[in-house]
Amino acid sequence: MNSRDRELDLARLQNMLGKCLGRIDEHAFRLQEGGAALEQDSVADAIEDETGELQHIVDSIVEAAIAGSDERADLNAIVAHCVNAMLQEVWYPLVIRQRLGSQMPMVAGSTSMITHAVHRAFALAASHAGSGGEVSVTTRTEGDEVLLELQCPAGASGQSLEDRAMTLRAFVAQFQGRCEVSLDSTGGFWLALELPACKSAHRQR
Repeated sequence: MNSRDRELDLARLQNMLGKCLGRIDEHAFRLQEGGAALEQDSVADAIEDETGELQHIVDSIVEAAIAGSDERADLNAIVAHCVNAMLQEVWYPLVIRQRLGSQMPMVAGSTSMITHAVHRAFALAASHAGSGGEVSVTTRTEGDEVLLELQCPAGASGQSLEDRAMTLRAFVAQFQGRCEVSLDSTGGFWLALELPACKSAHRQR
């Protein structure tokens, strides 16, 4: 498979992954909203089926990325791309403030997988912020890790975004990353992606 075909295959798998994660979110929200026991059983079965499909897609992405990637990603460039994409995708006004670190090492992971994780993180933050909300974005290094932090004050979302982040946690674990999410007593949202730095990479200017 040449590089162009591989890129198209990865793009197709990422699209499938996004749709699968979206369906899991919808099912999880239905469970949180309650309803008849029969419906809850049906939704639980649907989540189990979607989770199996999710694992299959993730495995396929990992295999495709390993086959054709140098396993180095520029987090700041990915963040810039995802900020632009998110501002175009949301139908409501949203303010995104950026404070990107300098001299950042490359991330040990394929650009396609890191991009999907960052985009998913932005989607969760934007969902919490709601119309007219604000999301603060920070990138920095800490030891052998490259960190992305997203924060926003009390927002419009009434859903448990910590529960919704479970699929993101599972995804970043595939490339030795971690995802932490918390909501404070005022409803403020904080999400951090902790990604392994590429030790052999030169730092960015």
